[in-house]
Amino acid sequence: MVILGTDYDVVTLDFESYFGTGCSLSLQKLNTFSYAAHPEFSTHGMGVKLNDGPTEWIAPADLETRLYEIFDDGDNPVALVCHNMYFDGFILHHFYNIHPDLYIDTMGMSRGMFPNAKHGLKDLAIRLWPADETMRKGEELISFRNVTTEQLYADAPMVSPLLRKMIDYCIQDVELTYAAFMRMIDHYPDSELELLHLTLQMTCEPLLVLDAPRVEAARLGWIEERDQAIAASGVAESTLSSNPKFLALLEKHGVDVLEKLDPKTELMKPALGKADLGFQQMKAAHPELAAIFDGRVAAKSTGQISRAARFLETAEICGGLMPCPLIYYSAHTGRYGGGEALNLQNLTRGSELRKSLCAPPGFLVYVADSSNIEARMLAWIANQPDLLEVFRAGGDVYSHFATKLYGFPVNKHDHPHERFVGKVCVLGLGYGMGWRKFQDSMAAGMLGGDPVLLSDQEAQAIVKLYRDSNYAIAGPGGFWQQAQLAITDMYLGVERDWGPMRTAKDMLILPNGMALKYPGLRPMDEHGNDFEYHNGKFWTKIYGGKFTENIIQALARIVLFDQMLEVNRLLLPEDGRVVLNVHDEIIGIAPDGGAVKVGVDAKGKDVWENDSWAQALFNRIVATMSEDQGWYRGLPLEAEGGFDLMYSK
Repeated sequence: MVILGTDYDVVTLDFESYFGTGCSLSLQKLNTFSYAAHPEFSTHGMGVKLNDGPTEWIAPADLETRLYEIFDDGDNPVALVCHNMYFDGFILHHFYNIHPDLYIDTMGMSRGMFPNAKHGLKDLAIRLWPADETMRKGEELISFRNVTTEQLYADAPMVSPLLRKMIDYCIQDVELTYAAFMRMIDHYPDSELELLHLTLQMTCEPLLVLDAPRVEAARLGWIEERDQAIAASGVAESTLSSNPKFLALLEKHGVDVLEKLDPKTELMKPALGKADLGFQQMKAAHPELAAIFDGRVAAKSTGQISRAARFLETAEICGGLMPCPLIYYSAHTGRYGGGEALNLQNLTRGSELRKSLCAPPGFLVYVADSSNIEARMLAWIANQPDLLEVFRAGGDVYSHFATKLYGFPVNKHDHPHERFVGKVCVLGLGYGMGWRKFQDSMAAGMLGGDPVLLSDQEAQAIVKLYRDSNYAIAGPGGFWQQAQLAITDMYLGVERDWGPMRTAKDMLILPNGMALKYPGLRPMDEHGNDFEYHNGKFWTKIYGGKFTENIIQALARIVLFDQMLEVNRLLLPEDGRVVLNVHDEIIGIAPDGGAVKVGVDAKGKDVWENDSWAQALFNRIVATMSEDQGWYRGLPLEAEGGFDLMYSK
């Protein structure tokens, strides 16, 4: 079958494995890697289909021989099709050192085509064949709980009724997976298939090396910091971590406890979360209780300690290497999500966990950040002249707005606080955020910064200044209003070109052939000023500003991931590859070219010897990420970054 311009043998595969009370992927404490390494884990067998031939069952004793025949003896490269490749592809890597030429995950394809739906094989089959009851996933899986491989084959060479049930169940899954692939493939853009393959390589073929001693030292340090903060509060950890007990403690100290609206219940409740505006205001109003508030935050903060332990466990399972599991099309707009409880999409810049991800010997980690890509995309598609001029001149758009806000020239080096506020405004206010939400977001520490408390008047003035200054975005006839009209078009089913996009019934078709989808789009009132759609869980409001956010994130994602594929093509001939994406950063590894890191200069900048080859490669990466082309010609792009022995940017 021709995929991405190449004739592939399509191998559809599904492993069946033991799962039980303490060994199951449904347990939160086990991710794919720890499940595969569990002492009770075993492979019951495998269903496999070559091209459109019949599906065969392979017993454990024959697995290795048959797998090598399938992947090594054919004339064509192999495209592997699975439903949940994160599991089956990792099993091939971990136990058999087998890596197909192309990974295709039908669960991932489902995420891309139906972003507001469920993506299990059962749900996908119903969605693709709603009227065909023969195309349904079996329900026999529960029969195999706590059944060992030895029990399944106890009657060998006879096939027991239970084993026959498993074989039939697995064969049906393989046939459904292949049929789903064939049903979706003609509607799936080649660029997205290439991206899906690269994403799965990040998990199934890890290349980064974990600096385990560094992670362990960081983990112990975080534990000590947490213990010290709790001890300094003079309050028991059980009180600090309990909402009722902490509330009673505050009331005992005479704190007027502030409340917030619970969006789930639509009732007011105490603002006890560290990101709550009320929490920050209570802390500011009672400096004498600062240690208690800090103790509360510490008691509730165990995430990075747990993640460090998960890093160590995963790398130990993977022979010192660190898989980078990202969930393809996790967000409605196509962005990645973090997977396998490692959450590699949320590594704080300069953190020890970032720095623990290292290149293998003879290689370097190359990092390039597509600078301000969402702000650039919004300025470009709305045609906001002054912002475009700043970007094209290589200026700092955050300082540009901060200068308007504070009334004096702001620059990055001399006015970090003012510039940060400008950054928050540029990135946060372009999507219709109101002044109260802006006020709350600033108090919560927006974009990872320190909390900033603004009065009602200050928040209102800042939002007004942004909207008055950016008339092409927020003014009459601006992009927000255009987006509101496009929502009406989508509701009515009007097909209309809009810049590089096109409206259609309940969707906006994107330049790469994918779409932003709004199932069941309907007016919220008789006037049609506001609309809502069903996001797969509940009805959610969509309006011009929010739709603008969806659009900009989706378009920026296309540009960034096109860049990532181009960078990957640069690295492949050098025996390198893109190994991770974190927000707007592309992280790859490639040979060091003889570069040697010899120290740092007086300003703290790294000093290298023999780095001309590495620098030239990095310059090519930056040039690739700075090129406007195709539908986004004229978009002012820029990239920055560097290379190191670790992911240090």
